[in-house]
Amino acid sequence: MSKKAKLIAGIISFVVGAIIAVGIFVWRYNYYAEAFALLNLTLAKQDIYKLISDGCFASGAVLLSISLLGTVSNLGAFNGIQYLGTVLRTKFSRSATKRTVMSYYDFVQKKNAKAKLSFNFMFFPGAFYLGLAVLFTILFSY
Repeated sequence: MSKKAKLIAGIISFVVGAIIAVGIFVWRYNYYAEAFALLNLTLAKQDIYKLISDGCFASGAVLLSISLLGTVSNLGAFNGIQYLGTVLRTKFSRSATKRTVMSYYDFVQKKNAKAKLSFNFMFFPGAFYLGLAVLFTILFSY
């Protein structure tokens, strides 16, 4: 992946995180606004900051979890499940010529020979949004 492609991927994941954060903020703001209107109350600044924190936390959690799952997959944690799928697909295929199943060792060597995608472009925006959520929670909740 070139530097330009990494930059574009990082910007896209940052924008997706912002869309998730704003979407959750708007959704929760409408919920709280309706509930507070029924009770003749108004939303304080502290409540608004809590809603921003909730949106940033959800966005950061989604981006970080996808990034960490991709990184763990690159390290080979799901090789056994992928090998099982390959074996079952080969055994139960209806093709006229049956292929021989490669050994697990050969399967892992073949997987390790391929270039792996780095998931840093999702990790850093996710960490940013999670840090922003922690910052808003610490500053404005007490």
